[in-house]
Amino acid sequence: MSVQSEPVSITRNGKEQGVLLSSREYAALKRQALVSAVQEGRKSGRAGTLDIEAIKNEAKERVDN
Repeated sequence: MSVQSEPVSITRNGKEQGVLLSSREYAALKRQALVSAVQEGRKSGRAGTLDIEAIKNEAKERVDN
């Protein structure tokens, strides 16, 4: 099995502790989370400036969960 072809589950005592994936898949997940965060912000109707760091942080939290 190769990380380039599919994610690899990392277990401890039979319980999943993490997942190893290719940098390409990880980057795609980060982009998807960022796009989702921006879309939700637009839909919220809240006026204001875009805080790119806050958006990145929210996107990272979504990827990590």
